[in-house]
Amino acid sequence: MRYFARHWRGELSLPVSYWINYFLINLVTTIGAAVIGESRLPQLLVALIFPMIALMVWQIGGLWRSASRRGGFWAGAAKILVIIGIIQTVSGTATEVTKAIPRQAPTTPGLAYSSVPFWNSYLLKIAGEIHSGDYDRFLAYAGTLPEDVRNKVIGISLDSLGGGVEEKIKFARLIHQRQLGTIIEADAHCVSACFVIFAGGVERVVSQRSVIGVHSIRNYDDSEDQNAQSWTVQTARVLKNEFGVSDQIIAKLIETPPANMYKLTSDDLTSMRVEVFDAPHLVPGISSQR
Repeated sequence: MRYFARHWRGELSLPVSYWINYFLINLVTTIGAAVIGESRLPQLLVALIFPMIALMVWQIGGLWRSASRRGGFWAGAAKILVIIGIIQTVSGTATEVTKAIPRQAPTTPGLAYSSVPFWNSYLLKIAGEIHSGDYDRFLAYAGTLPEDVRNKVIGISLDSLGGGVEEKIKFARLIHQRQLGTIIEADAHCVSACFVIFAGGVERVVSQRSVIGVHSIRNYDDSEDQNAQSWTVQTARVLKNEFGVSDQIIAKLIETPPANMYKLTSDDLTSMRVEVFDAPHLVPGISSQR
């Protein structure tokens, strides 16, 4: 402990402070990061962020004090190298930490919302790609509907090729909590993240002419790393534990690569209690209002 205290006060020689306590320690951590591997490094950096900050403050604080005590060319050079090292460390750490956050679609609005009559009730139609912030925009849209429409909404009609990671679970839980049904009309698609929203319905209805598909989760740039895989597992747990999706569909979701798409069969739909209709349209006139 006395050694650490002496370094912090700048009492050690400049060569010891720089080459051992700064350069050598940084070299060891760089080698360690290479051994750990790129896929696990972002999560490790998040877990150790505070100890790493404490170590960096100790290194730089002691080295800076030691250089200030000695003065001269080498002391100035050491300070310049420290400043460069700080910039590189902060930039590199920020880059790695952001990899631990699922990459979402751009924040520009993606989904389009509308309401259509459904017998004596209403359906809310959700169409387009799911982007970050669409859940809040959907709540804002629902709040603008007349009260007599809001009180008569019985289901959500979906037509989406998927999108954001977190948004889909928010939508699904809201639909399930409000005891709404989910519907996929003729010629509509509900794949990827949209399937999670569809699963949230307490009653699920699809057209034989619709397409429903699943695959494992990918980042928004189409890459798949350990973090994306962890989101796949988390999504599978939500689907099974909260919405009762069958094991056979969960297995297909997990094993299908992000670049591919598994289209649900009639047996798959039966396993999750989906009602399939074969009429051209769910209700006369709905498709014409798209």
